[in-house]
Amino acid sequence: MKNQKLVYKYCSPLAWLIFTVIIFVVYLHGVNGPFLFDDFSNLDALGAQGGINDWKNLWVYLFQGTSGPTGRPISLLSFLIDDNTWPSQPANFKYTNILIHLLNGCLVFWLQLVLLGRFSGSLAKESKFFVALVGSSLWLAHPLFTSTVLYVVQRMAMLSAMFVLAGMLSHAYFRTLIDERPRKAYWGMTLSLGFFGGGALLSKENGVLLPVFILVLESTIYSFQKNKLSSLWILIFLQVPTTFIVAYLFYLPIKQGFFIEWPERGYSPFERLITECRIIWEYIFNLYSFRGAGSGLFHDDYTVSTSLTSPASTVFSVLGVVISVLLFIIKRKEWPMLSLAFIFYLAGHLIESTTVGLELYFEHRNYLPAIFLFIPVGLLLLKLKNKVRYIATGTLFIILVFLLFNRVDLWGSSVRLAMAWAQESPSSVRAQRSAAIYLTQAGYPREAARILKVALEKRPSSHAILIHGMLLNCSLGQDISTEKERLLENLETTAFNPKLTNLLEGFLSVIETQDCPQLDYDYAEKFFLMLLNNPHAKSSDGFLHQIYYFLGVVKVAKGEVLTATTNFSKAISLRPRVGTYMQSLAVLASAEHCESALELSAHFGKKVLSGSALTEKEREYYINEHEIMIDNIRKSCGLSKDER
Repeated sequence: MKNQKLVYKYCSPLAWLIFTVIIFVVYLHGVNGPFLFDDFSNLDALGAQGGINDWKNLWVYLFQGTSGPTGRPISLLSFLIDDNTWPSQPANFKYTNILIHLLNGCLVFWLQLVLLGRFSGSLAKESKFFVALVGSSLWLAHPLFTSTVLYVVQRMAMLSAMFVLAGMLSHAYFRTLIDERPRKAYWGMTLSLGFFGGGALLSKENGVLLPVFILVLESTIYSFQKNKLSSLWILIFLQVPTTFIVAYLFYLPIKQGFFIEWPERGYSPFERLITECRIIWEYIFNLYSFRGAGSGLFHDDYTVSTSLTSPASTVFSVLGVVISVLLFIIKRKEWPMLSLAFIFYLAGHLIESTTVGLELYFEHRNYLPAIFLFIPVGLLLLKLKNKVRYIATGTLFIILVFLLFNRVDLWGSSVRLAMAWAQESPSSVRAQRSAAIYLTQAGYPREAARILKVALEKRPSSHAILIHGMLLNCSLGQDISTEKERLLENLETTAFNPKLTNLLEGFLSVIETQDCPQLDYDYAEKFFLMLLNNPHAKSSDGFLHQIYYFLGVVKVAKGEVLTATTNFSKAISLRPRVGTYMQSLAVLASAEHCESALELSAHFGKKVLSGSALTEKEREYYINEHEIMIDNIRKSCGLSKDER
């Protein structure tokens, strides 16, 4: 005991600092990695209005976000720390992500110390410090979170976690004032819940779970405290919000149809829910095994559970989740720390791993839910004798840092990263295409073509691989007549992913620039007409509006202006969005069909620019841009100043 107190006295002030610096240095090794996928669709808004260089552009930028229902303006604001225009360099963005992760690690350490301090067990002060140090350090250095920290756009998840952690710490502080200054305590808990909950929500939507998390704290670690909170306060500010969230998650599949497939996903709410039970256990296995591999972005090849017995592990996974929840709720006062870790973990997955129609699998979903999962590891190490404990703990940390370094090193190279993902997910269309893209950019197009050829053998009906491979082979001077026919045959019958807009734009761009003489606008017209009859297109207005817009572009290129205008009109009618409308005008005007552009403007301009989806600042900006565009089109028509 004396040695333990000496270690605590002289080493504790430095232990966390030293470990944090080590993790910082390790992560710096990955800042030279590339921007990835959703980075481009979220960060290109930095340069959409020529850069964020005045208040007007700032306002439009902050409230144009499309990543979620809130637009996530706080996350968008944080990107201005690194640059105010686009294109940009990834290093600054990744560096800021690392600092946010380290800050979150400090908050996790602090929160664990506070909660362990409230624990009325037999743990000494030194032991509680040790458990918090182990629990937070294992979280901070876990290689599974590499894909959260070094994927720039996942700053949204980290910022939301930061506000949630600050909210829980604030709640813990004001809770200590319940006996002596109850009014200040309740006002403080209420205001901090609103402030930090709002910040979390405006960073990423799952920040709305802050009341749920605090309810978990109150039901576990604080359940044995003598100074209980008012039942009325808990009801109004914790239980009612939790009930609304759970009710909404029940409402979604009822509205959708519990067994009806999402057109853009390929699985129903029921299938997603039972599949997520399998995924939860896989997450937990990866977290406790400290896996140094497999933490990638591509899991579109994950096997969906179609029933409780297919695959057979589904029923055991579902039962395991249900039994575990019931067990830890029943035993929450006897096992407060263990119950806190597991119930908090599941609560953290309420939105992203239940009935919301998101993709099935992403490692970053564990970032916040896992903050208490390693406290039990600290408690287990605490049971070892002093020398054995410190040797075991040191060995564990060294191994973990080594595993983290391997993953970070991989994330520092776009080609090696893409190749690793392709090997880890051989049936993933995204992983194989990603490897092909980065190999092509690095100057290895033939190796990229080989990867796509192998991928097509495994996924012969994949439009994405077919189109990508066809364009790449054409650039290499190969005959693509077979691929052209095969693609047309598949388009009308095989489900097409409506998220392939960028690939379709690339397809048209190749035709426009004549980089592939074997492709022309006649083939493009056949392509989009076939796609128009695709079953998934017919069931999705969003998908149809894309196809009609692309058909309009093709018809303009072929000189069929009337048909082009009809297609643009159909696209805008289905989805009256400013982007589609302005692009349609630009395509017509650039082809010198200014009369048709003006007719389209007269018919749709007012409707689109008065749309409820726009904020007042956005509407003001786009009306001004629209007036400039229309004025330029009229000049192109040779109209006099008075006629304009």
